[in-house]
Amino acid sequence: MKRSESIKELAVAMCKAQAEMGNPAFDSKNPHFKSNYASLASVRNTVLPVLAKHGLSLMQDLVTVEEGVKCVNLVMHSSGEWIETEGITVPVDRKNAHGMGSASTYARRFSLMALVTVVGDVDDDGNTAVASPPPPKATTVSATQGAFDSLPSEEQEYLRELAMTV
Repeated sequence: MKRSESIKELAVAMCKAQAEMGNPAFDSKNPHFKSNYASLASVRNTVLPVLAKHGLSLMQDLVTVEEGVKCVNLVMHSSGEWIETEGITVPVDRKNAHGMGSASTYARRFSLMALVTVVGDVDDDGNTAVASPPPPKATTVSATQGAFDSLPSEEQEYLRELAMTV
């Protein structure tokens, strides 16, 4: 981690901010694993007002690296003190705009939560990461024009991935 020569005032401000900060609302659902999580917007809306109240601001820099997308956070205090993280890298599944956008969102959300120590995902002790996703439930659906476009983007993405697998 890089930092200014002194971070005394920044550290005090961050301590006060974290004492006030709650966890973000789990406002989104992962259709793949049927779990709830806090979206980037929910994390941001929870974190930034409390940081600002204590003279702290945040910049997130997205960098394309060989392994994927890297998010580096720069936290600044009104005193001029600052800290910069080494960053978190998230792999890009597909080399297209959607893949880059998805990896960028994950990197921003995960690094922001880690930076201020809030929780925005269900802690399942890593079981979801090693388990196969549950098979889709069998349902009878009649073909309707425009039905795919009316699905939430997460479900559309899941169906695209499923189609690629098949």
